[in-house]
Amino acid sequence: MKPEVLATIYAETVARRKLPVNFNEDHRALFEGELERVIAETRLLKFEDVWASRANASRRYPVPTPELGTNVPSAARTGISRV
Repeated sequence: MKPEVLATIYAETVARRKLPVNFNEDHRALFEGELERVIAETRLLKFEDVWASRANASRRYPVPTPELGTNVPSAARTGISRV
């Protein structure tokens, strides 16, 4: 199922860089594709019926401890939760 696009946050744009001050012509190949790059639009998406795992999450979730006991939802104990 494709996600629903709720909004476009930023339109597609082109980022342009200048060569470094200490640029050496021998290093031109290192800058190929870096001087001008297309940045795709940023969109807010809505997904349905999605499962998330702590393994790839960037924020911390509650870590089960004996003090929390059974108050920790089963999803938090397993590291997998339905979003």
